[in-house]
Amino acid sequence: MNSYESILIVKQSLSDEGIEKVVERYKTLIAQKGGAVLTVENMGKRKLVSNNLKEQKGVFVAIHFQLAGEAIEELDRTYRLDDDVIRQQMIRLTRKNLAQREAKEKLKESEEKGEAPAQELSRTQSS
Repeated sequence: MNSYESILIVKQSLSDEGIEKVVERYKTLIAQKGGAVLTVENMGKRKLVSNNLKEQKGVFVAIHFQLAGEAIEELDRTYRLDDDVIRQQMIRLTRKNLAQREAKEKLKESEEKGEAPAQELSRTQSS
């Protein structure tokens, strides 16, 4: 199984419950295809750069998951057919991306505890 990250831009007109339903729909689809959702992060409402869209703002949601490569095409197709999703971007994470993500999470946890291991983050970013 490979690690992936999807960034979804969901219509701002949806309520918090509506956004949660969209996320749950994709979490269920990933689980049905034998994958596992690792994290879901609601990054909040932001203004969209493109003027070509009907929507001026959207809610950004990041989903980090593991899934077999064969199921990715169906997930991507489902994203494109969903009227609640304005745009989406899906990337496959490399080992370097995963190491950077883990280092950032450790840094965030240590900052919450009051520690500051900044050396660890700089080592993973330079390699």
